[in-house]
Amino acid sequence: MYQTFEIDRSGRIATIWMNRLSVFNAFNKQLIVDLGMANEVTPDDALDANVATLAEALIAGAPQARKAAKDLITAVNGRRIDDVGICGTAQRAARQRATDEAQDGIFAVVEKRRPAWLLEWG
Repeated sequence: MYQTFEIDRSGRIATIWMNRLSVFNAFNKQLIVDLGMANEVTPDDALDANVATLAEALIAGAPQARKAAKDLITAVNGRRIDDVGICGTAQRAARQRATDEAQDGIFAVVEKRRPAWLLEWG
């Protein structure tokens, strides 16, 4: 089993594909993208560069937000999508957005500066 993640423009991490590699390879890769089961197909010769780009984006994320995202993935993995799960996820997101770290990130964008937590990490 393997798992890939996507980072969208807001910095959220979403699981986009989880399956056995052999199943993925059995289908036309563009069809997998067209069906919405993956967001992109990376050619073998570009894989290292794309992984490096993804890793840099993950590292640049706010430390508490990264932990919260990991905790959320663990909490919802394998669970049914229902009203209770959706409400719990919304509550987690609201709590995270209210943290000092998140507020600093929001104001950093508005003020066109680097957030304090990014300065700490280099």
